[in-house]
Amino acid sequence: MQSAVQSGRQGRPRSGDSAVPPVTGTLDPGPPAPPYHGRAATPPGSSQAVPQRKPRPPAPHRGRPRAPGGAPAPRHPSGTGRAGSPAPDPSPPERGRGRHIGPPRRILPAPGGPRGRRAGYAPHGPRQWVPRAVGALALLIGTGAAVLALSAWYHVDRLTAAIGSGDLASAEHHLAGLHADVRVARWTTAPLRHLTGTPVVGHPAADVTHTLDTADHGMEAASEGLALYRLAAGGRLLHDGRIDLGILEQMPPHTVALRTDLENSRDDLARVRGGWLPGLAGARDTGLDRLDRAIEATEVTDATLRQLPAALGAQGPRTYVVATLNSGELLPSGGALLAVALLRADDGRIDVVSRGQVSQLTDLNRRVTWAPLPDDPWQQGANMQRLANANYSPDFPTSGEEILRLYQAQFGQEPSGVITLDAAAFTAVMTVTGPVQDATYGQLTADNVVRKTMVDAYLEFDREADARHAANDHLIDTIFTALLKSRPTVTGAMAVLDGIQSGHIQLFFRDPGLQSLLDGTGAAHTLEPFPDDALGVYTINTNASKVDVFQDRKVTQEVVLAADGSAGVTRTVELRNAPDRPCSTAADAPATGYMSCLSQPQVIFYLPADATDVTVTGGGTTEPRSGRMHEKGRMVVKYHQDLPPGAEATVVLHYRLPARPDRPGYALHWEGQPMVRTPGLTVRLTPAPGTELTGTGWRRVGDTLEATVPLTGSGDLRAVPVTAR
Repeated sequence: MQSAVQSGRQGRPRSGDSAVPPVTGTLDPGPPAPPYHGRAATPPGSSQAVPQRKPRPPAPHRGRPRAPGGAPAPRHPSGTGRAGSPAPDPSPPERGRGRHIGPPRRILPAPGGPRGRRAGYAPHGPRQWVPRAVGALALLIGTGAAVLALSAWYHVDRLTAAIGSGDLASAEHHLAGLHADVRVARWTTAPLRHLTGTPVVGHPAADVTHTLDTADHGMEAASEGLALYRLAAGGRLLHDGRIDLGILEQMPPHTVALRTDLENSRDDLARVRGGWLPGLAGARDTGLDRLDRAIEATEVTDATLRQLPAALGAQGPRTYVVATLNSGELLPSGGALLAVALLRADDGRIDVVSRGQVSQLTDLNRRVTWAPLPDDPWQQGANMQRLANANYSPDFPTSGEEILRLYQAQFGQEPSGVITLDAAAFTAVMTVTGPVQDATYGQLTADNVVRKTMVDAYLEFDREADARHAANDHLIDTIFTALLKSRPTVTGAMAVLDGIQSGHIQLFFRDPGLQSLLDGTGAAHTLEPFPDDALGVYTINTNASKVDVFQDRKVTQEVVLAADGSAGVTRTVELRNAPDRPCSTAADAPATGYMSCLSQPQVIFYLPADATDVTVTGGGTTEPRSGRMHEKGRMVVKYHQDLPPGAEATVVLHYRLPARPDRPGYALHWEGQPMVRTPGLTVRLTPAPGTELTGTGWRRVGDTLEATVPLTGSGDLRAVPVTAR
């Protein structure tokens, strides 16, 4: 007789299968069993039992099979629950090669899995293999996309480097490589666009497609940027001391397209959710920040390009004063004005009309009659003034206009604007021109120009001022000639922009369009109206020494908020006179002049005009030789301090701020003085008891918030109550 249940398989069992011995005896079928998935059930009326590969344990909710009438079916004496099945042997089965050897054993159900299937066994059928196939496809495509992304990032990196170094051929090559990577990536990941709505892989697929769209628009932006660069660096824009205004007018359409591509790229990147791949969210946020800065820079570039033709004399000649500020003799706006040149721009051609040292041009700094700005507190009552003393105010629109007024009073010409450069600005200029060979100073580079012109020159010429002046005049001519012959590069442009933002290069124009451009980009270096706390720390050289180039400065501001919203503020300024040159220790060492190593600065504090209980302390005494005035809605406090070579001093300012109920928390606007050694600013903020503050740029140190920034240019810090977020 044919057995009622067959094993359904012959030969060696697969790994993980349990061999089922043939069943002997007569099988009482009991109630009909459900059909086995994946094999055809016995047709109704057939007398043959259904073949099975494995016995199926009863479903947990069904219990034992029931006899007719609803009573549970009797258990077999063997304890198996089914007639004709032998009881399992409790001894462990023996294993060997080939079929299972040993007593028959019961196959236990897989936990939580289908009846009679081992754990991890994948069911058959199209609905089951589709998720696996989709997952495998996504993995394969994702791997390909990752490889292409690495290649694309390589081309982007090399493209940026090529543009920065002025290598147009290499830039074109890597742009072509970027185009190829994006095209292949779009073709490779095309199937993912159909999976963005599916479970599990939907979000990763959407992130991949949005990232690819970001790259696509970024590639177009790179193409527009390179087109701009071809116009600017192709050798035709600037040649023979003239800027081609026709080429200049071709550039704004590219900046508009560039800005559009960057904005589209940002919109696509903002749609990336992240989270499925480690680091993706962080990379997205970094990319968004870079794109925001690129969009802002493009807007500035576009506005500048539209204003440049008029500034370069497209509608008539313009003249500009270019003044060099001596960082060894500090004033609030950057340094004493010791050399000037007058440039004339006419239809794009730039010529030097005159140049020289201020002391020589003005008959040893002779005073002239002039009319200062009525709201400049540094010049009030000064009906006669020297050109070298024009730029005391840290508000450069004020100092710039005063320079133009004194220049006009001195020389009878009415310039259109002024550009100032301090010692650190020449580092940016050397980045544009590259190394410059000078007859007196030798080879000048971005790394040594400050040392050679601000330190070595005074040691070499000592008291031979006329020889030093002649050398400096020749150097200015050499640098200006090299600048007009240089080819623009991204690296040089970024160095100049950094110099403008940090205040080492400052500009003021009487043309409202040009000046509004500076105001809109934050490059005007003006004392902006600010309703909360304001910080400015400056020093004024009072003994004409040139040691300020070695000044070290550190500013710390401690703010303690009270429950009513008012605040107590302590501003500490640490100064150190650390000259890196030989200094005389003799009793007759000069106390003034170029070769003096004595620093006698006047420390200047700018603070809110509504501050109360203002005191300034230094050297154990309070307010010796100090004074107060107001400028642009700020209170100005002065304090005089002497610093011999190597000496350190600490000056402390205390004041209170009234409560501002409409602006809870704390906000600070700071402005820095352009210096060779950039000062550091640390702000420590202690909230009122029982409150908690938060804000961008702060780190938490216990109950205190702390922020550290370079005190250069200008910036804001703000902390608000946690409940106000």
